This record gives sequence, C-alpha cells and structure tokens, in this order.
Amino acid sequence: MGETITIETDTDEMGTVNLIEFEKKISAMNCLDRDAAMRLTSDLVIRLHRRTCSARFREQEGDRTRVSYARVLVSALQTFGILLRDEELETLKQRIEALEKVKGEMKS
Repeated sequence: MGETITIETDTDEMGTVNLIEFEKKISAMNCLDRDAAMRLTSDLVIRLHRRTCSARFREQEGDRTRVSYARVLVSALQTFGILLRDEELETLKQRIEALEKVKGEMKS
C-alpha cells in the first residue's frame, strides 16, 4: 500500500495520508501566482488565529516546530511578494515605453 505520513487536515485534525499521493499533490504545485500566494497566506493566518484565539489554549507537541515553519513560510511569501511586484513594475515600464513610442509616432 505504501508509506504513510500523518499531517494536519483542513479541519485541523490529524490524519494519515499516503506519502506518494501527498508528494504528487505537492509536486503538482510548480509555480505560484498571486492567488496561490494569497491562499497560502490566508490559510496560515486562519490556522494561527483559530489556534491562538480558541477558548482554551494549550501548547501541543510540535507547536514550536510549526511556528518555526510558519516563520519560514512568511519569509518566503515576503520574498515572493517582492518578486511579483518587481515583475509587475517591469511589465508596467514596458507598457509605458510602448505607449510613449506610439504617442511619439502619432505626433510625427
């Protein structure tokens, strides 16, 4: 049947997943766009909010590790945001140059 791993599901419960299927799902994500980054960020914020704002907070095994990975995810998303912004600025620059060229040709 294959090796399995235990991960947190969408309902914040621990569940067993086939490792090969999990890796296929992760591997399918070959490129993030703005929407995918927003989904990752939203998921992280919602999970952290639920966990910290529940009626009773109890530290669980793995919390420190989870927070460490959350910090790395935030850092990666910040870098991704900078790269997206730079790409958009470059696209805008090219569009402005094209418009200025068309405008200059119209005056001639």
